[in-house]
Amino acid sequence: MNRSFINFSFRILFFLLLGLFFSTCGGIKNIAVPAVQERPVYQEDYSRVYFTQYQGQKYENDSAIWLALEGRFDKVETIKFDSLSGGGKVLDTKVEEGKIEFLYQPDKSSVGSESSLTQFMVRIYRDKKKKQLQGFKIQLEDYSVSKSFVESIENPGFWKWIPIESLKCRDASSSGLGFRASKNSKNLLIFLKGGGICFNEITCNANPKSFNGIDWQANTFINRSILNASEPTNPFKDWNVMYYPYCSGDVFSGNNPEKNISGFSNFLIGLREILPAIQKDREIENILLVGTSAGGLGVLLNFEQLYNYLENPKIKYTVIDNAGVVLLNETFPPCFYQMMDRELHFEIPPDIADYSRKTYDIPIKNIYEYTSGKYPNVQFGLSASYQDLVFRFFYGFGADNCNQNRAIKSTVISGEEYTQALLDLEREVKQIPGNNWSFFFNKGNKHVLETEFDRGFSTWMRNLVERRLD
Repeated sequence: MNRSFINFSFRILFFLLLGLFFSTCGGIKNIAVPAVQERPVYQEDYSRVYFTQYQGQKYENDSAIWLALEGRFDKVETIKFDSLSGGGKVLDTKVEEGKIEFLYQPDKSSVGSESSLTQFMVRIYRDKKKKQLQGFKIQLEDYSVSKSFVESIENPGFWKWIPIESLKCRDASSSGLGFRASKNSKNLLIFLKGGGICFNEITCNANPKSFNGIDWQANTFINRSILNASEPTNPFKDWNVMYYPYCSGDVFSGNNPEKNISGFSNFLIGLREILPAIQKDREIENILLVGTSAGGLGVLLNFEQLYNYLENPKIKYTVIDNAGVVLLNETFPPCFYQMMDRELHFEIPPDIADYSRKTYDIPIKNIYEYTSGKYPNVQFGLSASYQDLVFRFFYGFGADNCNQNRAIKSTVISGEEYTQALLDLEREVKQIPGNNWSFFFNKGNKHVLETEFDRGFSTWMRNLVERRLD
């Protein structure tokens, strides 16, 4: 028999047997590893997954630390970690019902800095034979609010304090946020608390320099006015609420690291901590950003951060400044702004002049025209009292063209002067083309209008949110 024919026959037989092997076994790759299905964390069987003890952790040596992955894990026998985005390795794991702990050792490049571990793939085996493989990718940064946020979502109607290591007060201590979930609500109220400003000895002594979980427990303001969920006539009682306490001394708008001034970055840190988790749990349709006094000034300068962070034009925004008034006339002289800015380094929008027809002596005075022109679909509101004693004292530091004594003491400008300044402000803002600002002025001397429930004030706010304006 021809030798070449025999060789050819053996080759045919070999390939036939190889094909039979593949058709029977389903292919080598299927035998080695079952297909891994990448799944989002927020599924019914793996819902509420969160992490503890990782964010802001600094490594001073090569030692490893235990991190925790917690959630609703049923019948987990073993797990495997791979694809660690920041390097390092998992040395050991402990599996318990509802909790997986893993001993993480960072890459040596992470020593002395914050951990670079931000993402990994976890594969969960439900039996010892590893036949039922489930895998999904986890982004740590998306779940950094950890257990406190989860508990709030699972217990709607109750406040929860969420400590955030990187959210700093002016004494360099860490603070956090309050959060109250509302069952199935797609509305979010973001509240910025007031509390003065810190630019000299007098003002700093009257301004809180820290706020932590203990202060939160003693905080009675969280259940007043529009935050009062038990008030039947409160139009926002069923909204989700984010509560920013105030301890930066800079009206949430400063950036001076040398003096621990970080209010502007604190606002963004809070958004990054909570909004991704909220959005994964429910799709927010309406946002009301409101602040009182220092917080009122804060909403004016921070709304842009909120808008840019979410990048969602479908959300309906309403922004209300209660008592944090930026006056436009000579009652607010440039020397007073400079006095504060030297200490606090305000973050003014870099393009504020691009939306301004009028040139003021201080750039921040363009904030009304800037917000109206850049965000024409957003409703803005300003509320104040004609005889506001607190802001009459505040603007007294600028009296007499910032007399040198004003650096250590203030006077109280007259009620007539402050009233006229508010009237001048309202008149100028109403002349803005396409004006989307509304005003609610009270005849009394009360500073903020949210220390107690005021039906007229809350109705005005509701009308702004619902766009029911005269």
